[in-house]
Amino acid sequence: MSWLRRNWPKAVLRLCGVLQVFLTGTGLCYVGMGVLAYWSRWGEVPDPVAPFAKQVFVLKTAINVILLFGLMWAGVLLLRLKNLGISASNWLLIAIVVYSFGFDLAFGWTPGTGPIEMSLAATAGIGDKGVSVIVFTGYPLIGFVALNLAHASMVKS
Repeated sequence: MSWLRRNWPKAVLRLCGVLQVFLTGTGLCYVGMGVLAYWSRWGEVPDPVAPFAKQVFVLKTAINVILLFGLMWAGVLLLRLKNLGISASNWLLIAIVVYSFGFDLAFGWTPGTGPIEMSLAATAGIGDKGVSVIVFTGYPLIGFVALNLAHASMVKS
C-alpha cells in the first residue's frame, strides 16, 4: 500500500486547514478594507432613508469577524489533525452559508421600504466582505464534502 493511499485523509485535513487559514486571512483583510472605507464616512449625518446603516454595518462586521476567527481556529485544529477541527469546520461552514444567504433573505428582501430594510440594503455590499471571499470560492461545499469524506475514511480504517 502506497503512502498516499494510507495517509490521504490526513493530507486532506491539513490541506483544508491551510485553505481555511488562508481564506480567513484574506477575508479579514477585506473586512479591514471595508471598515476603513466606511470609517471615512462615520461622522456624517445619518441618511434619513437608511438611518440605521451604521448599526447594521457594525452588526454585520462583528458577525463576519466572529465567523472568520472561528474558521481560522478550526483550520489550526485541522492542521493539528484534531477531530474537533472537523466538527467545528462543519458547523462554521454551515453557519457561513446560512448567514450569507439567510440574513438578506430573512431581513433584507422583505416587502416595503422601511428604515430597517433600507439600512440593510445600504450595507449589503460592504458589510459582508469577509465571508464573501469564502462563499465565492465555493469552499463551504468543497470543504464540507472533503472533510466528511476524509473523516469517514479515517473512522472506517
